Amino acid sequence: MASSLTAYISRSVFDQIDQESEYYEETKGDIAGKEVRMYIHAAMKKAARDPWAYAVPPHCPQNYRRIVAKPFVIFYRINEKKQELTFYLIRGGSQKPLTAAAHRRIAVAGEKDRTEL
Repeated sequence: MASSLTAYISRSVFDQIDQESEYYEETKGDIAGKEVRMYIHAAMKKAARDPWAYAVPPHCPQNYRRIVAKPFVIFYRINEKKQELTFYLIRGGSQKPLTAAAHRRIAVAGEKDRTEL
């Protein structure tokens, strides 16, 4: 499974944040959209400062992490040697947890989106 996690989802994590924020702005007002951005950016900063502080889903490699930035769950991976933080997916926290097979499909589906720590 670790080798399949070398591929990444196609859309950039920042595009996803913007799309989710726009959705919140349209459905719940501008303040809600700004809150979404604030939550996610705060979570990303926290993840960059302390990347090992978050629980690892049992079916994932040890360098694969999950962070909750309500109302979203962000899945990411740390490459300690290259000092990279790689985001795989942002999804609504109210959804059912993804299965191991779903994680593999998502990881295989796209391209890299990396940010330096």
